[in-house]
Amino acid sequence: MLVGPQRLPHPGCGPARYGTTALGTQWDTLRAELQRINQTKARADLSPEITKQDAHALNVIARGMVPEAALRPQAKMYVELYENRLTSAVTAGENAGYTLRHDYVARQWIGPLDVDAQGVVRLQRTLPLNRDWKTPDLGLAVFIQQQTGDVLQALAMPLGQ
Repeated sequence: MLVGPQRLPHPGCGPARYGTTALGTQWDTLRAELQRINQTKARADLSPEITKQDAHALNVIARGMVPEAALRPQAKMYVELYENRLTSAVTAGENAGYTLRHDYVARQWIGPLDVDAQGVVRLQRTLPLNRDWKTPDLGLAVFIQQQTGDVLQALAMPLGQ
């Protein structure tokens, strides 16, 4: 499952920490909405494939299909190579002295890619890998969404597993 920019924070930051405050209620609402979304049938099919070309490149093939004709004109596919477990040492400001941890940092972003009249979209590309990236912490996310932001299907696959 792909969880986008609205991902849940690390343990200890949720409603248990804040009790039954308004923030706790917001977490309950978010959990209910995520559960509803995850039980909804996807309105597009995705099929990503990744092969390592060499130590410095990945071959990526991403195929998508939008079966419902009415959704096709506004549907776009996006492909993202991301990296987890990054850190930043903060040296100034209110967070000085802290180390921040980052997950799902976009390293490469491809799209929007149009869905054709038959409902098909396909990408085949070699993605170069920067020497500073930690290959075991990389992953690929692929999603198809409407221009309104309504996501038809999303997948994420870590490369290091």
